[in-house]
Amino acid sequence: MLNAGYIDSNSTSKTLTIAAGHTLVGKGSSFLGGGYSGYNNTQVVNQGSIVADTGSTLYVAGSALNNQGSIVVTKDSSVNIASGISFVQDGAQANTVVHGTLSVNEMTLAAGQLSGAGKVIGNVVNTGGQVNPGASPGKLSIEGNYTQGAEGDLVIEINGTEQGVSYDWLSIAGDVSLAGDLYLQIGAGLTDGLSFDILSYTGQLTGAFDHIYASGWNVQTTYGAQGVSVTLTTAVPEPEGYALALAGLLLACTAARRRQKVV
Repeated sequence: MLNAGYIDSNSTSKTLTIAAGHTLVGKGSSFLGGGYSGYNNTQVVNQGSIVADTGSTLYVAGSALNNQGSIVVTKDSSVNIASGISFVQDGAQANTVVHGTLSVNEMTLAAGQLSGAGKVIGNVVNTGGQVNPGASPGKLSIEGNYTQGAEGDLVIEINGTEQGVSYDWLSIAGDVSLAGDLYLQIGAGLTDGLSFDILSYTGQLTGAFDHIYASGWNVQTTYGAQGVSVTLTTAVPEPEGYALALAGLLLACTAARRRQKVV
C-alpha cells in the first residue's frame, strides 16, 4: 500500500512489475514509477491490480505503463499518468475501470476492457479491446479524441429510455473515428420506434461501425453532427453465428460488470 509515498525500481531503465495475484493500493497522494517528475526510465508492468483508493490521487511516472491485469479508479479518486508516458493495455483479460478520473495523454486499448461511469481526460485509441460505458448501465466520458479501429468493439446496454441512466452513453469531448463493431445489449420490454443517443461528440466524426449486433433486433443507425443514435425497428431472429458471438461477448461483459460492483 502506498500512503503519500512513492515506489520505483530504484534505478533507471528498469522494469517494475506488479505480479499476478498482488494488489497495489494508492492512498493519499502517491507516486508509482519514480515520482511524478519522471526522473528515471522505469517501465511499470501491471499483471495484478492497481487500485486508487477513494479520495486519493495516484501519480504514475517513469517511461511506460503496460496493463495486463486490472486498474481500478474508484469514485472520487484519480490516476494521473504523466505526460509522455505510453499507456498500453494488451492483456486479453485486462481491464481498466474508471469511476473517478483517469488523466492520460493517450490510452491504447489493444485488448481487454475499458469501462466505468467516470471520466478519462485524454485520447483513447481502441485498436482491439472493448469499451463498455457505465456500470450496468451508465455514462463514460472521454475528454479527448476517441478512435475505434477495425478490431475494436463498443458495447452498449439498453434497458430503458433515460440516457446514461437506463441505457449506456459514451460522451466524447473531441473528435471521433469509427470502425469495428457495435454490440447492443437490448433488454426486455422495449418496443419498435424507440431511439437512443448512445454516442455524443463535440468534434468531427469520420467513419462508421463495420457491423452492428443488436440482440435479435433490426436497428436504424443515424450518424449526426453531434452524435450517433440507434432506433429499434423490428425484432427478428439472428443468424445462429451472430447470436453465439453476441452471447459470448455479453457473458464476458456481465462478468466484468459484476467485478466492478464489488470494488
